[in-house]
Amino acid sequence: MNSRWEHYLVGYGLLRRAGSVLLVGNRWRWDPRFPVVWTLPGGRAEEGEPLTDAIRREFQEETGLVPEVGPLLWVTEVFDFAKHQHFISFIFLVTKAEGEPEPAGDEHVIEARFVEESALADYLRFPTFRDPLLAYLRSPGEAPRYYLYNLGKKEDEKGRLGSEE
Repeated sequence: MNSRWEHYLVGYGLLRRAGSVLLVGNRWRWDPRFPVVWTLPGGRAEEGEPLTDAIRREFQEETGLVPEVGPLLWVTEVFDFAKHQHFISFIFLVTKAEGEPEPAGDEHVIEARFVEESALADYLRFPTFRDPLLAYLRSPGEAPRYYLYNLGKKEDEKGRLGSEE
C-alpha cells in the first residue's frame, strides 16, 4: 500500500445569477458509479501558479466565461485515507462573468449550466462540495469558513490530523 500522500491545491469560483449557481458536469473516469459529477467551476493550480490565476484559467476552460475573482468564501480540506490524497480547496466569489456558459477546453467537462439554488442538493452528490455551498447560501454574509473532511479514516490514524474532526 502506498504510504506517501499526494497533495493538491484547488480553487473554485462561485457564480450566482438570478437565484441560480453555475455548475459544471465532469466526467470522472475513476468511478463508473458516477458518470457525471457536478461541481463548481475550477480545478488544481499548476506548479508555481497563483491560486486566483488557476481559478481564472480553469473557470474559462470549463465554462468559456472570463471571471472576475472576488473575495474568499470558504476553505475545504479533504484527507482521503484510502487513496492517500490531500486536497485543500479555496472557493472564491466570482463577481462578474459575461455571457452564457459553454465548455471551452477541458476534455473532462461535458456541460456547464446554471442550476436553481433550490435544486443544488440534487446535483451535488458529495458532501465535500454540497454542504459548504449550501451553508454559504444560507448565510452569505458570514466570515469565510473552514471545513475538514476525513474520508476512510482508520482508528489507528486518529489524532494524526490534530484535534479538529
